[in-house]
Amino acid sequence: MARATKRAGVELGPVIIYVAIVVVVSAGIFTWDYAVRKGEEARRRPPDPQVVARNLVENIIGRGTVTSVKLAGGAVEIAFNSATYKPDQDKAKAREFLQAELELAVTAILGQMAEVQQVKAQVAHGGKKLAEGTGSRGQQKVQVTFDPSVQ
Repeated sequence: MARATKRAGVELGPVIIYVAIVVVVSAGIFTWDYAVRKGEEARRRPPDPQVVARNLVENIIGRGTVTSVKLAGGAVEIAFNSATYKPDQDKAKAREFLQAELELAVTAILGQMAEVQQVKAQVAHGGKKLAEGTGSRGQQKVQVTFDPSVQ
């Protein structure tokens, strides 16, 4: 009787190849998942408060009108160019429009940004300050001071 020359059992070559493929694919999936999660975290992070204040005012007054934004300790200082002021306009009408712009800007910031307690806004035209308004949380009206040129 002839003896069997083949060994019974599992060959290690295909098993090692299979395990290597599983490890490589698992590492790739893990790396991809990690990168996607980091991207999602960055996308969901809220924008800088200065950007929020700028966007709030530009949504009301007009795109590109905000010239500066400063945020410090719950107070915002913002300067923007008037969208309604015309130098040849009646002064009473000009004051009315400037006051409306200041009230809209200040109330937009106070209404949307809970961390802000006070807003100081300046409105200008052609680089010249025309009016300044200050508003605080809980205050009913915005206090407006006009430049003598529009008095």
